[in-house]
Amino acid sequence: MAIVDLRRCFQLWHAFVVPLLHMSLSVNGCIERERQALLAFKQGLVVDTRSQIVSTWGTSEGQNNDCCRWKGVYCSNQTGQVVELQLGSQSLQGSAMDVWGNMSSLAVLNLTDNQLEGDITNSFSELCMLRSLGLSNNNLSGEFPKFVQILSKCSRKQLEGLYLSNNRLSGEIPESIGQISSLTELSLYGNQLSGRIPASIGQMQSLTRLSVYGNRLSGRIPESIGQMSNLVYINLGKNSLEGVISETHFSKLSKLKYLDLSSNSLVLNFHSDWVPPFQLSVIILWSCKMGPYFPQWLQTQKNYSSLDISNTTISDIIPSWFWGLSRTAVLINLSYNQIRGTFPSSTMEFAYYPKLNFSWNQLEGPIPSFLSKSSSLDLSSNKLSGFISFLCGIKASNLTLLHLSSNHVSEELPDCWTHLENLVVLELCDNGFLGKIPTTLGNLYSLETLKLKRNRFVGELPSSLMNCKHLKVFDVAENQLSGLIPGWLLFELPKLVILILRSNRLYGRIPLQLCNLTHVQILDFSINCQGNGKRSIGSQTRVGAMAADEGKMKIEKFDGADFGFWKMQIEDYLYQKKLYQPLSENKPEGMNDEDWTLLDRQALGVIRLTLSRNVAFNIAKEKTTAGLMAALSSMYEKPSASNKVHLMRRLFNLRMTEGASVAQHLNELNTVTTQLSSVGIEFDEEVRALILLSSLPESWNATVTAVSSSSGSNKLTFDDVRDLVLSEEIRRRESGESSTSSVLHTESRGRNSTRGNGRGRSNYRGRSKDRRSKSRNPNNSHSSKTVECWNCGKIGHYKNQCKSASKDHEAKAEANVTSTSGGDDALICSLESNEESWVLDSGASFHATSQKQFFERYVPGNLGKVYLGNDQPCAIIGKGVVKIKLNGSVWELKDVRHIPDLRKNLISVGQLASEGYTTIFHGDDWKISKGAMMVARGKKNGTLFMTAGGAVQLQLQQK
Repeated sequence: MAIVDLRRCFQLWHAFVVPLLHMSLSVNGCIERERQALLAFKQGLVVDTRSQIVSTWGTSEGQNNDCCRWKGVYCSNQTGQVVELQLGSQSLQGSAMDVWGNMSSLAVLNLTDNQLEGDITNSFSELCMLRSLGLSNNNLSGEFPKFVQILSKCSRKQLEGLYLSNNRLSGEIPESIGQISSLTELSLYGNQLSGRIPASIGQMQSLTRLSVYGNRLSGRIPESIGQMSNLVYINLGKNSLEGVISETHFSKLSKLKYLDLSSNSLVLNFHSDWVPPFQLSVIILWSCKMGPYFPQWLQTQKNYSSLDISNTTISDIIPSWFWGLSRTAVLINLSYNQIRGTFPSSTMEFAYYPKLNFSWNQLEGPIPSFLSKSSSLDLSSNKLSGFISFLCGIKASNLTLLHLSSNHVSEELPDCWTHLENLVVLELCDNGFLGKIPTTLGNLYSLETLKLKRNRFVGELPSSLMNCKHLKVFDVAENQLSGLIPGWLLFELPKLVILILRSNRLYGRIPLQLCNLTHVQILDFSINCQGNGKRSIGSQTRVGAMAADEGKMKIEKFDGADFGFWKMQIEDYLYQKKLYQPLSENKPEGMNDEDWTLLDRQALGVIRLTLSRNVAFNIAKEKTTAGLMAALSSMYEKPSASNKVHLMRRLFNLRMTEGASVAQHLNELNTVTTQLSSVGIEFDEEVRALILLSSLPESWNATVTAVSSSSGSNKLTFDDVRDLVLSEEIRRRESGESSTSSVLHTESRGRNSTRGNGRGRSNYRGRSKDRRSKSRNPNNSHSSKTVECWNCGKIGHYKNQCKSASKDHEAKAEANVTSTSGGDDALICSLESNEESWVLDSGASFHATSQKQFFERYVPGNLGKVYLGNDQPCAIIGKGVVKIKLNGSVWELKDVRHIPDLRKNLISVGQLASEGYTTIFHGDDWKISKGAMMVARGKKNGTLFMTAGGAVQLQLQQK
């Protein structure tokens, strides 16, 4: 009886007394040792002022001593212990990673998207209650095998989510990783892991998501991976894996939806009658070896959204069943194979206007009209014909890119482009198009790239093209165009970056205002009007450009280095100033000796002003321009063997860094080749082109392959390769810029989902059972480890994270005009300036601009960050009022954020609504009103809503 009473007493104790003690602990504050650990973590950080969470810990705003009330900290209602920390995307810097040993009850730790450093090897040895650990997108280091060994020692294996992507972890994936059997998500992409994938990974039967993309893994993929029956997502791309992939690797993967094995040396060897156990949504297998026959197992995959089997050695005919597989596809890429045959004549329906890429194959015959029901269509480098039936009589308003270069189309280009109003890129080079350039091309108001090079177009350039106000690349080289160069090319197309009219029959002087084009990088008017009795353009190109830039020419002082480059600059400058004749000692007829002496003295003085003190002393005795230049040449233009070896080493070691400017790299390459030419080492066109291609970084490998494969038996030319590389840089820049038109979220609001490795989205699943609020997503965004800072030029951070002093912006605004190494006929103008256009954006959280000078009233401050569509963080450094002139009246935009790294100026529909404005979109029309007053109106232009009469006609009010 006494024993029963004693048990009853214990039951009453646990039922009433213990909860009261726990409640007392919670009410009185958190556990002291955990509070001290959090303060030690804060003390070890360099807390960015934009972080409003950690900076309040231990202050009156943070409720002082009760850490359970601190922002980002979540405690158990029962024990008062910290169970969850949500500190993702807080701009935290430092290496305070050794304080977690006193927080043994921590279940969720989210430190993703910060700038934390340090070794994580021994940081988490006591955290055996962890269910989710998010450390992605930092700069953490350590040996991964030791880290796994620590985690596997925990007797209670509760870890479900391990997110370590985009750090600097090294070492191999150990066999002991199979002991962490509780894991459901393992994200390790973007590190420096090496070695093999262990066979023990097959023991992780709970795993649903596995990502090791972008490491240095090698060897074969273990067959045990086929036993992981719960896998939904697997990404092994961009490693050095090799060997054969067979049915065994997928034997039990019935739940698999996402498969990425790309950019490895894998051979996919399946029986022709194999029926996979899965239905994939995303299939990314580019650069795997799947050929020569078209993979039959794809016939079973009927609901994919993305399919990329480019560069997979397929040399077969596309089977008829392929065209009926997936109506919901958004991406189909079969490029860089040797696929033969023709497209089917029957119609096919796509639900979502996919991106289609069949380039670099051997496809023949007409182009079917159903392909126009896409958003992007690349059929370049095939043997296709029958263009008219494809283009005319269809409605293709969603098509933004049409690339048909290098095919066998030899007919007149039809004049039926009116319905392609959203087209941004049109490339028709290297065909046999005849006749005049159609006037309806001028209806492509959204067009940014127009390439018609190497066809047989005749007649004048149609004036309707002046309506293409967004045009950035215009290339009609090597046709039979005639007439005067139209002035509207230079005055009506203000966004031109590349203008190439080479090898036609055009004539006339180039207007002096050509360098007023604020974005131009290449102007090539060479080889026109040869032998027709009319004045050639080529000889006037450089002179006209230099005269237009009078007063802005800047020549660095010559200090003994790069004589060839300095000589080219000074000669050009003397031509501009009409002081060039003393260079050759050829006195003009009719000029008396006194005037000649004065002219020679003027040229001599100009040259001496560009010499450093040491160099000037060496030629102080020279009294004529020609004598001075000869003396400099003998001293610094050294043809010795040692100098040749030095220059050749510079050439061989010249390599463009990732993210660097192509224009700057071309300048460096031209400098070295010019110097080599001055000492008697010449390169022909193809060798120079090959040198340029071989100097590009690894991220350009696909471009290099495409260019080198396209030439066939023909020789490459430097100008063509240069133009292509510059165009590719613009395409890459613009593809990144397109996402900036939508400011997604401010950092202070958090992000519910973030991109993974760039191929699909992932959801954060780690959470504690006992928590005060839902866990935010600590998943992964794109890494900054491979980007180059636009400010300091170093790798590993963005411009807005840079601690170096800003570069001189005035230097960027100057026009740098130099001739290319190809001679007088080619001209490069490099200029930079900022956009003054505004875009009406329903996705933006607020009005935003990158231009501080736009503000009438401005308040600086650290106001958080925004994340663009490519997950690049951009700092908000101030806000204020901007006045714009619109529809004849002045409109005041309040609370406009200043975001220096933004590429577009945005008017937020959401912010307008919060301020009482009403925005109505009806078809292609829009209007903004407040009460009964109409504030603004306009029409849709392409994919953007803008004011009537042009792309972006909002003009800043002049003060």
